[in-house]
Amino acid sequence: MTTVQAILHVHANGCSLMRPRKGEVPNEWDVKPAFSGNKRGWFYMDAQTANMLVTVYNALSEEHRAKFNRIPLMRLIDFGWKHVKAA
Repeated sequence: MTTVQAILHVHANGCSLMRPRKGEVPNEWDVKPAFSGNKRGWFYMDAQTANMLVTVYNALSEEHRAKFNRIPLMRLIDFGWKHVKAA
């Protein structure tokens, strides 16, 4: 899944485990239900963070949405929460 697809999946289904896909294209993600199986190498993406990222994504123009997909997920999360705190 791309970054946006993974965020939309978490937004629709609630808290999920995510990890970067190994050996693939950058910014590709594996997503699975929150409390399933081995958690080594996975991190939790909660629905509130996913909602914040979807809100930011929906506010962007088509030109900036392409750039959004190329930015690393952790940088997007830090940027989003930093600006939410400032507001």
